Amino acid sequence: MITGVYYIQLKDAHINWGKHRKTNTRKLREEEAYIAIPAEYAYAYNLKKGDIYLCVLENGKSIELKASGSQSRKEYAKQFEGNGNLKIIYDWYKSNNAVEGDYVVVTIHDNKTIDLEFISAADHMRLLNLNIFGKKGKISKLDERVNVGFRLISLKLKNRESEHYNIRFFPDDLKSKSERPITTLIIGANGAGKSFILMILSDIFNAVQNTNSVSQLKYTYYGLKYILNGDLIEIEIINRAVIIHKNDVLLDKGNYALPKKVLAVAFMLNDKFHFKQNTALNENNIYEYLGVRVTSNASWTSSIGNKIAECLVNLASNERLQDFIERLSKYLELDSKLSIGCEISASDFWHDDLKTYLIKCGQKITDQEEFRRDAVKRISEDDYEILAEYLSEIRKNNLYIQEGNKIQFGVVFSTDNTRDEILKVKNDYKLIRDLCNLKVIKNLSLYLYKKGEKYSFDDASSGEKHILYSFANIFNTIQENSLVLIDEPEISLHPNWQIKYISFLKDVFKHYNSCHFVIATHSHYLVSDLDPESSSLITMENGQNNEKIVNTINYSTYAWSAENILYNVFGVRMTRNYYFDFDVRQLLYLISHQKKEELLNIKKLYCKLNKYVLDENDPLKCVLDEAKEYINNVECGESS
Repeated sequence: MITGVYYIQLKDAHINWGKHRKTNTRKLREEEAYIAIPAEYAYAYNLKKGDIYLCVLENGKSIELKASGSQSRKEYAKQFEGNGNLKIIYDWYKSNNAVEGDYVVVTIHDNKTIDLEFISAADHMRLLNLNIFGKKGKISKLDERVNVGFRLISLKLKNRESEHYNIRFFPDDLKSKSERPITTLIIGANGAGKSFILMILSDIFNAVQNTNSVSQLKYTYYGLKYILNGDLIEIEIINRAVIIHKNDVLLDKGNYALPKKVLAVAFMLNDKFHFKQNTALNENNIYEYLGVRVTSNASWTSSIGNKIAECLVNLASNERLQDFIERLSKYLELDSKLSIGCEISASDFWHDDLKTYLIKCGQKITDQEEFRRDAVKRISEDDYEILAEYLSEIRKNNLYIQEGNKIQFGVVFSTDNTRDEILKVKNDYKLIRDLCNLKVIKNLSLYLYKKGEKYSFDDASSGEKHILYSFANIFNTIQENSLVLIDEPEISLHPNWQIKYISFLKDVFKHYNSCHFVIATHSHYLVSDLDPESSSLITMENGQNNEKIVNTINYSTYAWSAENILYNVFGVRMTRNYYFDFDVRQLLYLISHQKKEELLNIKKLYCKLNKYVLDENDPLKCVLDEAKEYINNVECGESS
């Protein structure tokens, strides 16, 4: 029975261990090598120091490997080496022409046997089949790697010879498939480039699908890798020339393997996304702008409410609205009920010959160059008859309210709707959409309910508007294998809502586990809600020379306290921060007790705390000066 499988990327120190071990007292022994055991797998697979394992190589030869060396937990081994003969692994590497960057896959069995597989770094198909990326990781079961959907892997951005960004979206051993949607959270201070990364991702897919967009690219090199249903896709845009490979095979133009949708979501007027109005002319484009702008630089409050109302009517048509309302109401603490009001001018509503009037409205639109034209052309004469009967029924049954020259009627969506009521809403959907396209319905208004009280969307809190707008738009537009880019979702949200945001997103879109959500944020509250099984965390900061420093965090922050995240992830020092105080006390303890064997930890603490010095008078500076003097003394003593 298999205990576990891990892979390790080879370093020259693994292959030529003997050369690296040469000291003044030890003779050079070139033909020595070993296979590294990462600490997490030594602990997980119970690889104890001194244990002997039998291994049968590809040529049928049996060898014995010894688990040796020590992890920080002393009884656990840090490497496999030949038992009594350190040349065994060296010969195996040599037979495979191993070089730095190649991989070894180690399969541990419960009967103290081991299987070894060597994989060249050039064998992209084998690496892809095993989902091997990065320096180390676990090998997932085969059924966990089938139809993984869409998953970003890496992004590289250069301008001539200068590399601006080199980002990996996941740590090495993240599961290849999750039952929940995958999320990547990008955090950092203002100006670190979080929103810029989202913009670059959207620009790349825009450029691939629209040749006109390529000319607007500013950098000389864009490199993007992602998985799409088990295939490795690599996009390169070099001096505005688009090159795409699928599993190392060059793809012809028009046969590109792209995500179904790339959704750009924001709730601020100055977002960095490319504005594109969604019309019938570009309905086949994968990129959709779901921000609040209705032109390239303007937004109107009424347009936000109208857009949400249109989304809800669309959702009702495919019977997804009830589920959406139920999940939304729990998060926003609203009643599980929404309603939409439709507004028509009284002169249109009371027209003597409704069918003839509606046909004239349609003719006027088809004579004009606007995005509604194609939709209106699809309205048949029978459809016009049905539309006229629909309005006549509303008049006949007094299902309207008249205020001056305005007529209002509407539909109510609730989790209490019966099947027949849902079907009626579904049937009404096309009629309402057609009347909107004919410009007969002038306005769609959204109403919310809290503790039985009805209130207009215009009177909702900014946080309620934000969540309703962004989630309704995503829910209405998302498809399988989509990339969803969300910029600063914490805007206007109460801390309690921020803490629950990621869980809520994964709950609402739980049926879209083939999609990848990439979120840029300043909020430490969002970081505490990251499920380690389906999330990754990237930190961004500006270096001393304004270079971009990007790190993919390889540990879980789930359920961390706010002060823990602020200090250890965001790098923010706060008065009486427990974790900051602990590091200071730890540093003082190590240098006061002259623990030379802890020199590496002392250096790490010194570097970590050094960036939190406020000024020359900060007491922390005195502590660090003492630590620096201790480090220098120890190192001088060792060199002498």
